[in-house]
Amino acid sequence: MGRKVYYNANIITMDDEKTVQAAATENGNIIMTGTNEEVLKFCKDAQKRDMNGMTIIPAFIDSHGHFLAKASELLSVSLEGCTGISDILMRIAHYREKNISDDSQWIIADGYDFSEFIKDPGLAGEDLDKLQIKNPVVVKHKSGHSGVFNCAACRLLGADPPEGRAYEKEYMSIIEKLPPPAPQDFINACLKAQDIYFSYGITTAQEGMMVRQMLDIYALLIKNNLLRLRINGYARTDDYDLFAQKFPESTGRYHNNFRLMGYKIFLDGSPQLRTAWMRTPYADNGSGSVEYGQPVMTEKAVCDAINMAVEKNMQIIAHCNGDAAAAQFINACSMCTIKPDRPVMIHSQLLDPGQMGSLKKYGIIPSFFIAHIYHWGDLHIKNFGLSRAQTISAAGSAFRNGLPATFHQDTPVIEPDMMETVWCAVNRTTKAGICLGRDERINVYQALEAVTVNAAYQYFDEKSAGSIKVNKKADLAVLSQDPLSVETYKLKDIKVMETVMDGETVYRRSN
Repeated sequence: MGRKVYYNANIITMDDEKTVQAAATENGNIIMTGTNEEVLKFCKDAQKRDMNGMTIIPAFIDSHGHFLAKASELLSVSLEGCTGISDILMRIAHYREKNISDDSQWIIADGYDFSEFIKDPGLAGEDLDKLQIKNPVVVKHKSGHSGVFNCAACRLLGADPPEGRAYEKEYMSIIEKLPPPAPQDFINACLKAQDIYFSYGITTAQEGMMVRQMLDIYALLIKNNLLRLRINGYARTDDYDLFAQKFPESTGRYHNNFRLMGYKIFLDGSPQLRTAWMRTPYADNGSGSVEYGQPVMTEKAVCDAINMAVEKNMQIIAHCNGDAAAAQFINACSMCTIKPDRPVMIHSQLLDPGQMGSLKKYGIIPSFFIAHIYHWGDLHIKNFGLSRAQTISAAGSAFRNGLPATFHQDTPVIEPDMMETVWCAVNRTTKAGICLGRDERINVYQALEAVTVNAAYQYFDEKSAGSIKVNKKADLAVLSQDPLSVETYKLKDIKVMETVMDGETVYRRSN
């Protein structure tokens, strides 16, 4: 790849808050930054791009998500925007009429969220049976922690959850039995999913829970060099060895843009479903019961998983939403004779500000699903009360404690829209317009750090990615406006105009 120069630009390097006018790339790397005059003089024979004052930042790095689940979602019925049971049934019926020709075909629906219902209670299996179709139907909750099954699906999956609803471990065990899509359909969906990530300025993403059912599809993607997006994989403890044996050339290093990074464990559930494990009870919802959520793993099992990661010299990431789950992970890290290297606390929703010192002591990186504040902040107020909900995704406390916090969207829970995430972190506004945790707001530069330099550090890539600096990857995002100069409430309106990966344009906005 020859030399290219991007000049007459506003380049936010994310390197000690420096901005420059121009940057040169060659062979997929940054080779120079500086003034227009300096860079153009150094690269006289380069291909030149006059950026006309547009803003360039390092491409975004998504610190947690589920790439194949996003691809799978593209083969499903979208329930986005449904506000009641009748909406869901109409959406599924319409999809069946347009796309299904065989009564044996599975119908999978994604994006169900009962918190958006105006008056209906939650969906049940008997509601799906009202469709009066023979097809097995599965409706996945947006959180990824529960689902609803019609009678045909329950029969074929050998499951009998109460009212057709399954949660947490039971749901996960049932959903793993679903038949996979046709290989070519899945490959095509993966290619589309990559383009979606690129359209949001992301060049590095994650497969945040690799299970053995994913082996064949990843084998096809890697063998045929179909991954253009960089994917970091974290396997379930029981399945890690299968992936390490299948992809030895990808273990701990990129091969055809896939890298097996380590282990993923689940310590609790979801705050929306009131299954996140808490030290103090949830607010009363009228049931009369006192709820704390529940743990998923024993303390010994958590310690064993951490020790496995340490022995293999691999990273461990842990799903922790509630402060009790956070405490369990912190305690397990503290008990290890050899401390894990850069363990990550995924989501960190109810991580208490008072726990930040312990995270720093044991080198634990909090990765916040901070867009929860907008998408489910009003529900969190209902579930936890306003006072406790104020410290959901306590990014301000994390930065004040010197922690390299990162942000993610847990895609496909929501779209991998990094500028919406930055907007959420800076403004902390719920859908009802409430500022949820004024003291936990951060500034725009800190929010950009969370999705660039800090995310690179989380992946051990700080020497090669995360900032626009000589010898780092030429991964760039061209934005419609400068996030450091627009009014903060307009941050989510900033569009990614172009995405560059390894020095080559992989996405360009058409309008």
